[in-house]
Amino acid sequence: MPLRQDSHKIAISVSADPKLLPPRLLPVLYFALAHAALVLAFAAIAADARAASGFFYHSRMLAIVHLVTLGWITSSILGALYLVGPIAFRARLRANWLDYAAFALVAIGVAGTVSHFWIAELRGMAWSTPMVAGGILLAGARVLPAFLSGPVPRAVVAHVALAFVNIAGASTLGVLMPSTGSTASCPATYSPTSSRTRTSPRSDGQR
Repeated sequence: MPLRQDSHKIAISVSADPKLLPPRLLPVLYFALAHAALVLAFAAIAADARAASGFFYHSRMLAIVHLVTLGWITSSILGALYLVGPIAFRARLRANWLDYAAFALVAIGVAGTVSHFWIAELRGMAWSTPMVAGGILLAGARVLPAFLSGPVPRAVVAHVALAFVNIAGASTLGVLMPSTGSTASCPATYSPTSSRTRTSPRSDGQR
């Protein structure tokens, strides 16, 4: 019985302070975006399996890859940070307009990146990839100070910080490629009327 009473007291003390609870809406938004991206990736493969086969370095294959990596995996990780982070790190993390702005940047940026990969138009990625990177880094700037304020050792929080550093480096490459006018990142475009990809004339230096 004492154990039950102690457990009951702990449950009451945690629920009495809403600041200790994770935000409700924001993780749901990230997970909804993640599952929508995964469904779109499956639908794209089901609609035309040739787009995900053969030569792996063509525009539509890159679009499907980014649906999975940016849309599904990254959005799931960000949603989990807001959901599990406050509990695991015993930190107070209240979502404000900056957190929702970060989600909006990620959602719009992922949509722009994937759609412009799909149509093999890298100029549109000059604005979409910075939006994804900015949203992810803004989310990191919001969660890391909160995690550092908790009782968990900073060496544990350092792993989360390094994860954001790694994705910042990868995002930098994604931002620089379209901004420098490089078309080498998408050397082939997918032709739905053929089982083979064709090299884009722009990758040969022709305008």
